[in-house]
Amino acid sequence: MEHHREADALILGGGAAGMAAAILLAESLAKAGQGRRVLLADRMEKPGKKLLATGNGRCNLGNRNVSTAGYATHSPRRLEVILAGAPFERQRAFFEGHGLLCDLQPDGRMYPYSYFAGTVVEALRRNLRAAGVEELTGFEAVRLEKSPEGFLITARDGSTLTAARMLLAAGGRAAPALGSDGSGLELARSLGHRVYPLWPGLVAFTSSSPLCRDLKGVRAEARARLYSQGRLLAEESGEVQFTEYGLSGIPFFQLSLSYGMLPPAKREGVTARLDLFPGKSAESLAAWLGRQGGRGCTAGEGLEGMLHWKLARAAGRAARVPEKAPLDLPTARRLADTLKGMEFPLTGTLGWEHCQVTGGGISLEEVDPITLESRLCPGLYLAGEILDAAGLCGGYNLHWAFGTGLLAGQGMAGAWLGRSGGPAPEKRGREASPPKKKKSAASGAKNDNRIG
Repeated sequence: MEHHREADALILGGGAAGMAAAILLAESLAKAGQGRRVLLADRMEKPGKKLLATGNGRCNLGNRNVSTAGYATHSPRRLEVILAGAPFERQRAFFEGHGLLCDLQPDGRMYPYSYFAGTVVEALRRNLRAAGVEELTGFEAVRLEKSPEGFLITARDGSTLTAARMLLAAGGRAAPALGSDGSGLELARSLGHRVYPLWPGLVAFTSSSPLCRDLKGVRAEARARLYSQGRLLAEESGEVQFTEYGLSGIPFFQLSLSYGMLPPAKREGVTARLDLFPGKSAESLAAWLGRQGGRGCTAGEGLEGMLHWKLARAAGRAARVPEKAPLDLPTARRLADTLKGMEFPLTGTLGWEHCQVTGGGISLEEVDPITLESRLCPGLYLAGEILDAAGLCGGYNLHWAFGTGLLAGQGMAGAWLGRSGGPAPEKRGREASPPKKKKSAASGAKNDNRIG
C-alpha cells in the first residue's frame, strides 16, 4: 500500500451506501466535464462483502412500501424529509440503469432478478470501474482530521489519505466479521458529532423462561406482543422460532427495534406474550377443548391435537395444568387463556455478532436532509448505517443505505458543480410535518408506538 495518497473525493466505506455514492458522484462529475479523482477506501479485502450476506444471500434491495414508521430513530421528522428525497422508484431506476435487473414482489419487496447477492456486488463494482473510481482495500482508518484544505485520514498501518471532500459511510457495529466495528462512528465523534448510544437491531431475544430450552427447534405461527412495565410496546405476527436461549424469528427481529429504543432503565421487566391462535378467540378455543374433554380426552391430549407436542406440553406447564388433568370447562378456559397469551420474561437480546443492523448512531439533525452534508463540518458527508435510522426486515435497511448514498453522492457532486444536491421535497430550513399516526409493523396496534 502507498504510504500517502491524494484524492478530490474520498468515500470511506465500501458498502451499499459508499458504492452507490461513488458511482453517482464520479458519473456526475464526468458528465459535467470535471475530471476529479474519486477514491473508494474500505477496510476489507474488497468492497461489498456485507452485501453478500443480506437477505440470506438473496439481497433484498428495497421495499416499495418504505415509510418513516418502519424505522427506529430519535428524529422521525428529519427522517421523513430524507426519505422523501430518496424515493423507491429512483433507486429502482438507478439499479436498472446500471445493468441490474430487479424483481418486484407483490408485497413490495425488491430483489435482484437473480435472487443472488453476488449479482448486485459485481454490478456495482463493474460500474465503479466504468466510472473511473479508484479502489483502496485493506485501509483501516483510525484517525480523521479536518484542515482548511480538506481532510486527512490516517490508517492503522500509518498510511494516510487526503481529500478535499469525503463521505463517511463506514457502517455501524452489526456483524463485525463482515467489516463493521463502529470505528466510523468514532471518527465522526472526533469531529464533534453526537452519536446516540448503539444497540443491536434485528436480533433474537434472550429469556429466563425454562420453557425455551424445552422448546428448542420448534416453530409456530403466532402474534407476538412486547410489554414494558405492563404497557404494550409493539406487536408483530409471523413465524416464531424457539431457541435454547430465548425467542427468535422475524416477529422478534422486528420487535427488537422497539426494544432498542427503550431507555436502559425501562428494559428491566420486559415480557413477550405469544398468541398461538391469533385467528381464534379464547372463547372458541375453550369450547373446542371442552368438547375434547367431553370425548374423554385429558388436558395433555386435548392440547396435542392443536399444537406441536413440545409446545402443547409447554402450554400446559405455563397454565399449571397437569397433562392427565380432566378437561372440564374451567380447565379448558384456563388453557385457552394461556394459548392466547403465553408469557416469556425477556432478559435482553443477543449481541453484535448475531444482529443485522445497528440501532442508534449519528443524529439526523446534524446532516443536511437534502445533501447529507454535515452541519458541523463542511465538506464531510454522512450516509448509511452510521446514521441514526434502523429499519425493519424486508428491504428497509438497504433502501436507507442506497438512498442516503445516492443523496450524498449527488450532494458532493453539487458542491463542485455549483448547485444543490437535487430537488428538495420542501423548502430548506423547514421541517416536514410529522406523519399521521398509523398502525404498522414497527408500532403497537392501539397506541402509536412509533419507534423513535
